[in-house]
Amino acid sequence: MAFVHPPGADTSRFKIPPERMSEIPGGWPSDVPPLRVREWNHILYGDKRGGGHLTGYGWTHDRPEFPADWTPQVIRDATETVLRENPLIHRGGPVYRSDGTVNGVSLLVYVTRKQGNLYISGVFPT
Repeated sequence: MAFVHPPGADTSRFKIPPERMSEIPGGWPSDVPPLRVREWNHILYGDKRGGGHLTGYGWTHDRPEFPADWTPQVIRDATETVLRENPLIHRGGPVYRSDGTVNGVSLLVYVTRKQGNLYISGVFPT
């Protein structure tokens, strides 16, 4: 999906997603639902389904952004913290959600069941 800056956009505030997918910093533990590279990039930069919650990328789908001082590593660690400290609540169908607060920021972590396996499908601040 190609993104184009809005006319006259401040390119420090309106960033274009990278062409190559970014790896998850520090990997991902095996004892919580998996975070796949595809969904990681969806969360940070956005794609045709939405996402784009890293500071500077929310404009692509008018989405909430993580605080400006939250790096991908902080977002990754906060996601893991929410999953470890809060229950997964079934929301209907294949969707589960875990809600938590890390460093004063409320987060929603969405987990989806597909073919019997759970995986993280979205993370964003509220």
